[in-house]
Amino acid sequence: MTGRNRLTISKTLSFAGTTFFNAILNIWVLEVFGSSKVLGNINGYIGVAAIICNLLGGAFADSRYLVRLLLWSDLIASLVCFYIVGMNLVEELLWLYILVFSLNASTYLASPLFKTLVRYVLAKDEIVKYNTELSFLIQLATIVVPPLATTLYATKWITMNEAILLNGVSYLISFVALFSLRKLKLKNTRLDFNYYAALQELKAKRNILFLVLTGGALNAFLAGFNLYAPLFATTLMKDPALYGYLMSLEAVGGILGIISLKWLDISQKIGLERYLFALAAGALIFVYVFTSIFWIALFTLILTFCLARYNVAIQSIIQQEIVPQVLGKVFSLFFLVVNIGLSSGSFIFGYLFALDHNKPLLLVAGGLILIDLLWFFVTKLEQKEN
Repeated sequence: MTGRNRLTISKTLSFAGTTFFNAILNIWVLEVFGSSKVLGNINGYIGVAAIICNLLGGAFADSRYLVRLLLWSDLIASLVCFYIVGMNLVEELLWLYILVFSLNASTYLASPLFKTLVRYVLAKDEIVKYNTELSFLIQLATIVVPPLATTLYATKWITMNEAILLNGVSYLISFVALFSLRKLKLKNTRLDFNYYAALQELKAKRNILFLVLTGGALNAFLAGFNLYAPLFATTLMKDPALYGYLMSLEAVGGILGIISLKWLDISQKIGLERYLFALAAGALIFVYVFTSIFWIALFTLILTFCLARYNVAIQSIIQQEIVPQVLGKVFSLFFLVVNIGLSSGSFIFGYLFALDHNKPLLLVAGGLILIDLLWFFVTKLEQKEN
């Protein structure tokens, strides 16, 4: 089996297992604890795990320990799942927080490791094509897995413990797929936690720095919609299975966005995406006014179409323009900023949605418009300077 295929199997299967778990987790929390605040705390702790582990992952990604830590990350995540199921601890809130923190610590520790590993396994001119293909597979998995998970859960065919068990199995398969890559020849670089060179690289390339900073702001506001979607299904529509179909609709929008890359190229100024974010903000205002499935479906399609293109663009630009010596740390800093936004947004919107199930949507829409305005003014400024 080629290294390319091993990377694909590892990423897609572990993603499918995590998606299955997360789809059930969100509706399960609302059913068992009846609080958007608890769900917001869970998403917030996910962000905290990401903040800590992306920094560690960035340091290891630029070292000779890259593959070794990636393997340990998958193995430990698998063992944590098996332990929680074996001890039947998931319904205790403290242990639930520990489970979510531990699993996401492993996931986000692996993020910069995996993206740097791509650079070693593939030739530079294959990266964009590989990222596009991998994104397509991930979006395809997102179409199938969430409605399957939520339907099985809603009809009592699967329990939360079984969802955790499946997640553990997916991590174990990922470990097996990557095991032979431990022999890959990497640069014999010592472990280095100094991010100064990576910060200087970002400072020198202002277009990437701006995308990194606005990525953090974007995730802070999108955290609000991430909390609203399960609330909409379980509390407003009284249909937990609907949440899985909304997640699948997200994947449909994402696949359409990726397919569009064949005809609508991405520019470093992400011009088309700016207009689509503004359109999505308008659709979200209609969700607030009418609280209907049609408007939330339209918003979801527009948003995920735009995000798929946006994510491929940022990932590819960073991989192509940043030197390999600091690539892992630059990705680590990018994920750090993104997850600071995600964590703070989750805590804040979890509290706001506990007060009112609809009004915080206006803040999400306002945030999308604000980011659009920032992109517009920065683009105009760059044009004047040039």
